Amino acid sequence: MIKKWIVMLGFGGLLVSCDSESAISAATAQRTDSLVNEVLSGRLPLKTLAESKEFMYFDRKYLSEENLDLSKPDFPKEDKVRIQVVAYRIFKAVKLQDNQYVVSAAKGADLHIPQTLFSAYRNSLENGNAAARKPGAAPLSYPINFQDSVLTW
Repeated sequence: MIKKWIVMLGFGGLLVSCDSESAISAATAQRTDSLVNEVLSGRLPLKTLAESKEFMYFDRKYLSEENLDLSKPDFPKEDKVRIQVVAYRIFKAVKLQDNQYVVSAAKGADLHIPQTLFSAYRNSLENGNAAARKPGAAPLSYPINFQDSVLTW
């Protein structure tokens, strides 16, 4: 249920034209790869990376996948870590106030992620807010510490 909600909210609204990797230097990409490998080898906890100020991004090909399933056995582990870290940072910055999702960060750099990813998530949340304002709409929900659930996908 939560995974489906994340995919619907987080990735369903990411269908925007962007090139999140175009401004990422080779050195930054190498550093990110190294950190992801540290997580996969067990030398760095996923939550530690998610809470760090290390830059993180994921491949833009995942932006257009409507039914992204990170639990598939053949899903690339490196990409899963990247997606989890970015989602954690974004959802940690989201709060529910007066039946509206509010993002406490002003820009992607505040979360150490590309602006294109930040904007896509924010736009998706704003679409959710607009839908919640329609007459008869169900109230929005947002579990406490929701960001922690993305680390267990």
